Amino acid sequence: MLRVVLYGKPGCHLCDDMRDLVARALARSGVALEEVDITRDLDLYMRLRHDIPVLEIDGREVARHRVTDAEVAGFLHPAGIPASCGRWCSRGISVRMRAMVSLHASERPGSGTMGPPC
Repeated sequence: MLRVVLYGKPGCHLCDDMRDLVARALARSGVALEEVDITRDLDLYMRLRHDIPVLEIDGREVARHRVTDAEVAGFLHPAGIPASCGRWCSRGISVRMRAMVSLHASERPGSGTMGPPC
């Protein structure tokens, strides 16, 4: 079974952002996101305190600090896990870009948004 681990700490907004994005991508996969609080392990804390969040998949570090929907989909795809954020991830369109496109589309008369959010 695939092991997805997020290293972070309480009160870290980047950790919260990455957790939400990865959890959303894993939503329908049956794979659980394991979270490790680095403040509970002095060695981990000393090693990662300036680099969180850190995302590992099967023991291999794949990301630090920030990721996009497309990057998460790219990390999961080789492991056979399709990301749950649909066509937006597979096209490599990030959340910010999708929001900008949706905003501009909704400003035109008769147009709706580009699609559902992840």
